[in-house]
Amino acid sequence: MNLIDVYVSEVGKHLPRKMRADIEAELRSILEDMLEDRSKKAGRPVDDEMVKELLKEYGAPQKVAASYLPERHLIGPRLYPLFMLVLKIVFSVLGVLALIGFGVSATSMTPQAFIELLGKVALPTIGGAITAFGNIVLVFAILERVLPASEQEDVEDKEWNPATLQKGPEPDRVGLAGPVFEILLNLTAIVIFNFYPQLLSFGYSASSVWFIAGSEVTKDQIGTTSILSEAFFRYVPFLTVVWVLEIVHNAILLRQGRWQPATRWFSLGVKLANVGICIALLAGPSLIGLTTESLTVLGSLANSVIVALNSIVRLVLVLVIVLDGIDIVKTILRLWPRKTPSARVHGK
Repeated sequence: MNLIDVYVSEVGKHLPRKMRADIEAELRSILEDMLEDRSKKAGRPVDDEMVKELLKEYGAPQKVAASYLPERHLIGPRLYPLFMLVLKIVFSVLGVLALIGFGVSATSMTPQAFIELLGKVALPTIGGAITAFGNIVLVFAILERVLPASEQEDVEDKEWNPATLQKGPEPDRVGLAGPVFEILLNLTAIVIFNFYPQLLSFGYSASSVWFIAGSEVTKDQIGTTSILSEAFFRYVPFLTVVWVLEIVHNAILLRQGRWQPATRWFSLGVKLANVGICIALLAGPSLIGLTTESLTVLGSLANSVIVALNSIVRLVLVLVIVLDGIDIVKTILRLWPRKTPSARVHGK
């Protein structure tokens, strides 16, 4: 791939998918025509230096991409791709949860009750999706206005060099996607586990029919049961501290724009605390609050479902411990003082 193709592809990364192909084709044609004209005027064939000179004058990819977009959005082109990714993930999770709840609730129901349940599940799901959409838009609109625009300003104000396209990414530079996604994920966990734990519950009726927690209660509904046990919720205050620290850590990363020794030590401490809590959860009593009595609708499968859920939770905890453990080792290696070549020569 030549430098013009790399440049055009870099511009396309900052454009909406529906208009990307047309703009890339147009831009490639313009650059090739300009390059041909320069070659004729210079009386020499096209070479890398001529290409770099042309691209340098044409402008940085982000700036060129911005020229094809409206000047201002509630959520600008810098954050829009991440905004769409978060929306897709959140809506997918909501859809899966709604389908699971509906499938369990619809077991052994009459057609009329099935239609009523469909309405009861659909309306809260739609309402929850609208609420989630509004909250995500609000968060990204705030981020659009408070995040430093230094990266964008550097591109626009400083002399841009096409040779940077051939360089690899800076190892200590922090992108937007990871920190913003972790901030949203931790905020969601704090809100759900501290203020809306009922969203993690199912109800059951005297006729052994389940209903979604938070739906309208009828006279034959005799109680609710939490998916997670009291043993788990005893650790929620400690988990909340870790989630808050993660938010603070990612906010600092977004503000600084790159990793520094202090932020690495901060991350190391938070991950060690998270691993400690996960080990305590793994070694403690069952984290699933469902019982065979609350799952009578499943009959003989009730115990198998509880065992499977416990296994899934334990597997998730093990994965968190392993992944955080890998990050801890990597962070320690990055922070470990290394001997300089001159020190090694003198045996120091």
